[in-house]
Amino acid sequence: MQHPKADRFFEVLDHTADVGIRVWGKTKEELFENAGRAMFCLLLRNPERVQPRFRRCITVRANALDELMVNWLSELNFNFCTENEVYREFRVRDLTDQFLRAEACGETFNPDVHEAQLEIKAVTFHDIHVGPRQDGDGWEARVIFDI
Repeated sequence: MQHPKADRFFEVLDHTADVGIRVWGKTKEELFENAGRAMFCLLLRNPERVQPRFRRCITVRANALDELMVNWLSELNFNFCTENEVYREFRVRDLTDQFLRAEACGETFNPDVHEAQLEIKAVTFHDIHVGPRQDGDGWEARVIFDI
């Protein structure tokens, strides 16, 4: 889903010493998928070069939907930092306000192919928002990353 005033599924938010994103989706599932895509657009200068060579199943739990978003993106960032995995495609298979099971498709980071542009130290709870859009047309999230 596109934001009515944007030609993309997310926008970068200016934030002092950090970086944030505002993401949109038609459904809650699409919102989480788009949030993963948006984060890798920040991490990589050329995310379109990532090929879906393997699929990783990711499961996260939380007490609330905003915490679930932080845990989801934190798990993706953890895999990027520790396993050198980069992702391009995401498919949410099961989602409640406290549980997410999804597949992330990607490949191992290769500096000859992929160009890192940002290091995310942490996905923060600062100014987090996950919920239905005010106009009732889909879902929206705002997430701030510590860089």
